[in-house]
Amino acid sequence: MDTLVVQTIPQPRVYAGQDLSPPYVLNGHSFMLGCSPWPSQPDLLCHEHTFYGLTYSVALESLDDVKHWVSSIGSDRIRLVKMSASDYYNAGVDHLSSGYCLELLWAHGEPSRVIYAGLSEDSWLYQADLHNRGNVFEAIFGVMLVAVADITNEFGLQLPDRFV
Repeated sequence: MDTLVVQTIPQPRVYAGQDLSPPYVLNGHSFMLGCSPWPSQPDLLCHEHTFYGLTYSVALESLDDVKHWVSSIGSDRIRLVKMSASDYYNAGVDHLSSGYCLELLWAHGEPSRVIYAGLSEDSWLYQADLHNRGNVFEAIFGVMLVAVADITNEFGLQLPDRFV
């Protein structure tokens, strides 16, 4: 297993498997690859030595859009967390940050720490009809992480026994 996909629509689910290749289709949905709608590289959410998910610092200018998008999904596994209200965020908030992080969790339970990794192995998945949408957030299909085995090995982590 070298790829994890957190699908956000029509309902949140997690897929684990091999790398996806063009044409990109998952669960009957066509999508295209892109980057996060705001400048951010993900860090790792963990509980002890288990890799629970990804976290993205949310830029101040994107906060309202991210809040709306997260609330439209309605899942406790895709959530917005205020860094100062969490026990596991210990990095300072820079002047460009909103002080919030988007969390994408694929494990049951709660993370207990963040590994500040600044990964580049993620891609955001957008519905193929992105150009017909008024707001890029309306077209988000999910987030894909590749090279999962390399990431877990590098940071001494394991994946959860089962995914949400």
